[in-house]
Amino acid sequence: MATRGTLNRIRALHRAWNDRRWQDYAALLAEDCITHVSGIPAPQGKAEQLAWAQSFCAAFPDCRIVTDGYLQLFASHDGARSVAVTRLVGHAVCRPPLLDGMLLEPFRRGFDVTLTVIAHWRDGKVVVQHSHLDTETMRRQLRVVPDPLAGGAAPSPPPPDGMT
Repeated sequence: MATRGTLNRIRALHRAWNDRRWQDYAALLAEDCITHVSGIPAPQGKAEQLAWAQSFCAAFPDCRIVTDGYLQLFASHDGARSVAVTRLVGHAVCRPPLLDGMLLEPFRRGFDVTLTVIAHWRDGKVVVQHSHLDTETMRRQLRVVPDPLAGGAAPSPPPPDGMT
């Protein structure tokens, strides 16, 4: 029974994100919650996680966590731990730079990437969460970095310390 409750809370957390019901989203995070998000070097507390989620959704207003077909969704027998593997889909709206004085219309670039969320729950709330978003694929789909599979060169890594 604990497993089913945790699975329902995962879905509720993701639906709150999708609907931008930030009070409901925050209510599922413990006050002492610590989150680790790929691409962010330091762990975040509840307030920082909420601010990050809101700013991410402001940058990608139509982004959605796919909840009607998780790739994997499971919880431990006692409901204290869970893993959700799903997809995050959305679009970025970009305005191209001026070309010879021509103002070009904004264009949309879509992304569809894997999102993995590993959580530890206490009293029905997330106390520790690790979120991994496939940012490399997202950047490639949004054309933020060249696509090496399409003949573009990948960015060079920085030189090792002491080699500059």
